[in-house]
Amino acid sequence: MRAFGLVVLLAAAEEAVAQIDCSAPILKVLSNNQEIPATGSVLTPQITLRVTSPDDCSEQVHYRFRNALMTLVRRGRPVIPSSIVNQSNVNLAQWMKYCQPGDRITLFISYHDIAIVKANGSLQPYAQPKPEDLKGQKFDIRTEQAKGISFTWPLLKP
Repeated sequence: MRAFGLVVLLAAAEEAVAQIDCSAPILKVLSNNQEIPATGSVLTPQITLRVTSPDDCSEQVHYRFRNALMTLVRRGRPVIPSSIVNQSNVNLAQWMKYCQPGDRITLFISYHDIAIVKANGSLQPYAQPKPEDLKGQKFDIRTEQAKGISFTWPLLKP
């Protein structure tokens, strides 16, 4: 019977390793309370940025961000200077005249600009993950992933 219990514990431990990292926040972009898919969508004049834990996590963590860098990119180059956004609701009406189908809007939030909202409403700075905390995931210090969270929004034809 002890051997069976050990097998069950080992199986549970393997399953726990395969779970999603709930400590790492993700950036979601919403339009009319609908999440914009990473595959792209038509440009909308108003979006909402939300930093949250992954959907698969049982315990949702609430985050706030201070600044997000927003860039309109065409063929790998910025079309206009990047904008710094410091609130969750973003008006893109001024950008609409510059956007073309095939462009991308990239959003980036540095780990230094993310805070965890605690149960009492106070903010705790988010601690940037260390390479040893990533448990087998690739970690390249040169990538944006090592410095913050990002979302790339491909713009589609209306």
